[in-house]
Amino acid sequence: MRRFIDLQILPVPGKTAEMMSHANHLGYSAVGCGGDTPSDAPIDVISRLDIAPRSQQDLQRMLKGNRRRYEVISVLCLSKGVARQAAKDSRVDLLRFPRDSSRRRTVWFNRQQASLAGEGGCHFEVVSSDLLIQDPEKLGYVIKQLKKEVLNARRYEVPVVLSSGAHSVYGMRDPRSLAALMSLVGLGEEESLDLVSVNPSNLVERNRDKLSASYVSPGVRVMDS
Repeated sequence: MRRFIDLQILPVPGKTAEMMSHANHLGYSAVGCGGDTPSDAPIDVISRLDIAPRSQQDLQRMLKGNRRRYEVISVLCLSKGVARQAAKDSRVDLLRFPRDSSRRRTVWFNRQQASLAGEGGCHFEVVSSDLLIQDPEKLGYVIKQLKKEVLNARRYEVPVVLSSGAHSVYGMRDPRSLAALMSLVGLGEEESLDLVSVNPSNLVERNRDKLSASYVSPGVRVMDS
């Protein structure tokens, strides 16, 4: 049985509890969220940090001291240098890329970034709002680019994660409806469902294991006497 996860919701102030309750109603087992978490949250909450560094120096500064404070860290790659450095940094979990359909993109998940991410254990994140564009021409451009990026992720065995990035309950979709958006880039039903279940679940389990008090290194734990 699949455990569905929306790895990014972005509640406006005062709406966190409402969105978590709605995610639970939609069939999610967990959500990724930054900021304060209600003590009585009806769903498993994954602590998440999103950063958008302008340079490699910014990236290092923003990552410093945060790895053990968050279960998931995502980097929006605004330059090639940031993308390369983030893909190699073991403190980074998710790579995101800007979706500016109004001009030719210079930063995207190309083969070089995918190769580095595959070696470094990073995941490639797609946010559903990237595919909710009303202008057919702009949507066609984004789909074309995203197809290339997903193909690169496949080629270098980089897991892909699909999140809603919703700011309110009106931007949220049930897991199967969310996954269905990936048909636009050529993915089948089961593979698309993995993007909102298997892939984020594996990432979270890996990181929670590393953040546990007993963890020393892969395969090494401190055992209670």
